Amino acid sequence: MRIRYKNTKDKNEAYKKAKKIINKKYLAKWNLAVEVNCDDDLDKISADGKGFEMEIKFHDTHCKVELKLSFLLRAFQSKIETIIKEELEKNV
Repeated sequence: MRIRYKNTKDKNEAYKKAKKIINKKYLAKWNLAVEVNCDDDLDKISADGKGFEMEIKFHDTHCKVELKLSFLLRAFQSKIETIIKEELEKNV
């Protein structure tokens, strides 16, 4: 999913804001035990856990979210995507 920046001027600012939001505590809302990694050189946030993989890449005008879920978690995919999309749209 692609999310255009509305509240930030560039990818660096959007990345810094998103880093503060998308963290282990935020993803724990769905009872997911994940590790969140931020790559400042590539402006990328990734989260990995059992049955859950997410990558957010920041580009000049938008960020791209890729989500891969296990069979058991796929039932919640649209809900998780919607919540992440709304959170990013509100902040970046």
